[in-house]
Amino acid sequence: MVNVMACWSIWKDTRWARGWGIAASLICIELPIRRMIRFHHSAWGDLGGMVVIGVACLIAFLWPSPMMPVNSGPKPEENPS
Repeated sequence: MVNVMACWSIWKDTRWARGWGIAASLICIELPIRRMIRFHHSAWGDLGGMVVIGVACLIAFLWPSPMMPVNSGPKPEENPS
C-alpha cells in the first residue's frame, strides 16, 4: 500500500510525495533484510537486488532538491512621481 501511495503522490506531484517515497524505500530495504536474517539467505541472491534498488531510491529521495524561489510577498506598486 505504501508503494502505491508513493507512486500516486509522485505522479500527481503532491507535496508529500517525498515522504511516501522515503517510506516505500525503507520498506523496500527492510523486508529483504529481515528475510535474509530470518531464513539465512545470502545477501546477493534474489533479495540483494531489492536492497540495492531500495538504497538507490532512498538516496534519490533524500538528496536535497533545489530550493524554490522564495516569494517575499507582493511587489510594491511603483509611483511615478
